[in-house]
Amino acid sequence: QQQQQQQQQHDYPFHIDHQTKTVWGTVPFYSPRTPGHVVLRLYWTDEPLYTLATGPTLLIQCSSNDVEPTLRFILSNFKSKNRNNTTSLSSLHSLAAVISQFAPDPSQQNQQQ
Repeated sequence: QQQQQQQQQHDYPFHIDHQTKTVWGTVPFYSPRTPGHVVLRLYWTDEPLYTLATGPTLLIQCSSNDVEPTLRFILSNFKSKNRNNTTSLSSLHSLAAVISQFAPDPSQQNQQQ
């Protein structure tokens, strides 16, 4: 495990301060392609089940220009032959996020009538 950490430290340099129990450095990350709530998670590549740290919850929204490509991407996930229950559930959440983002506000509809 120490050899794995040394290799990963070489790829993405970081520093461990054992006195303050902190780690800092530069790490790669992937941004989500679909809207919804996202929590960035730090983990070793070889041991993704163990979370080292998390960030705050981010709300990802798409602009009106991005609605069509976003919906196409979400629908392609449903059609994928490699899909599993996790992908389907994630795609359903993303679809709901897009629809709710552009749905009319019911309180404003009542005021107009």
